[in-house]
Amino acid sequence: MIEAESGQVFASAVLQVILDRGGFVKKNAILFIPVARLGGMDVIQMLQQLIIKKKRATLVPLLGINGTLHAAKALNEIPKHFKSKQGAVVLSCKKNFKLIAQILGMKSIDLEDEIIPDFGFVDLYYPFQTLKGQILKAFISNDFKIRFLDENDKIRKSVPAQTPDELKTQFKAITKEIRLLVKHQKQALEQSMITERRWSKMAWDKHFLNKPLMFAFVQTVVWAAYDKSGKIVETFMVAQDKALENVEYDEVELTDNMYLGIVHPLHLSSDDVEAWS
Repeated sequence: MIEAESGQVFASAVLQVILDRGGFVKKNAILFIPVARLGGMDVIQMLQQLIIKKKRATLVPLLGINGTLHAAKALNEIPKHFKSKQGAVVLSCKKNFKLIAQILGMKSIDLEDEIIPDFGFVDLYYPFQTLKGQILKAFISNDFKIRFLDENDKIRKSVPAQTPDELKTQFKAITKEIRLLVKHQKQALEQSMITERRWSKMAWDKHFLNKPLMFAFVQTVVWAAYDKSGKIVETFMVAQDKALENVEYDEVELTDNMYLGIVHPLHLSSDDVEAWS
């Protein structure tokens, strides 16, 4: 079996051969599958750019063959560049996204969660040092903006002037990606409430308490913990310090066998709805 790193080196070399011979055209078709199967980020990005720029639906299955989280993310991003949601490219992206989910042994909806990035943040923050030696921590606020916390716990809305240029560029790129993700995630969470989606305690912790963008979202809605029969055991919201608090601001403890979901107001008593309002 070819090791992943060696396979990517080989795929990059073959990709260059393909480009030297006119690109992803019919005469080079015999090389497409090995490049797709073994390729790393350079291959995935090249395919993503070609599919978007040239509207090449025939290249979409190559991302499915790649079968990685990075390929799944590309398949999730490509449709955002097309107005029609029923076009050949978009439909093929959906089909191959499902294929990767099957390859990875998960449902498509869980794969959608999995590809939400953490942006390299550690415990919801990105610590860094300015050129003057000042220590700050970047985080994503509840209005889905990158903010900066200084050593005196003062929040700054803009990146300090003495931040290294490389980091400034990185924060700009993250800001752009956040804008693309927020609209979709708002719709996804609303749909999760309507369809009564449930997360296991472990999956919920991983997705909502450890990813900075999703942590910003998790604080904006009322959650319910359900037992195996689907009965509501507790309702709560998430505080800035990750504490789970009920309507009386008492901290609640959840067990690992509970399931969590966004509670629909119709499933609450009128008193509970008023209390949470």
